[in-house]
This record gives sequence, C-alpha cells and structure tokens, in this order.
Amino acid sequence: MECNKANYETIKVERGNQGQVFFRGQQGGYWHACGDGIMADSEVPEGFFIELREATRMCLKNSSGQYIVTEKNGGFKLGDTDPSRATLWEF
Repeated sequence: MECNKANYETIKVERGNQGQVFFRGQQGGYWHACGDGIMADSEVPEGFFIELREATRMCLKNSSGQYIVTEKNGGFKLGDTDPSRATLWEF
C-alpha cells in the first residue's frame, strides 16, 4: 500500500469485535502487516483500531498496539507503540 498515489483508492471499513475494524482494498483483500509494509491481499482480516486525535485527524494501530507510520517513499508500515510517532490521517 502507498499513500502518495496519483489516483485515489477506495478502502472499505468493516466493523469487527471489541472496537476493531477491518480494512478491505479495492481488489477484495484485507489489510495485514507483512514484513516492511501493509498489504491488502489477505483473505483473513487483521483487526485495527481507529483513534480520533483531532477534529479531522485519526491514527491507526493494530491489536498489538503498534501504530501505522508513513515512510518518505509513500509506503506505510507498522511502527512502534509510541502514539507521538503515529501518522495522523486526515478524514
């Protein structure tokens, strides 16, 4: 997955248990952490939590408490558990 694409991609958000959500990409695969990035090709959903931070911003973390962070090349991956280093996503 990349966050600096020239075209938008629709990502579906599905409700899970205990406040978790699942993200499904345009090709039907679920987001999952894989190596150095986030892929959208899994048949099994991986739960994430949405944390609202500001009026129009949020951050995402997995069930282990690792936040999603962006990279300079436009990719994104799981970072550490420090919320101050989490990438803020505007909605």
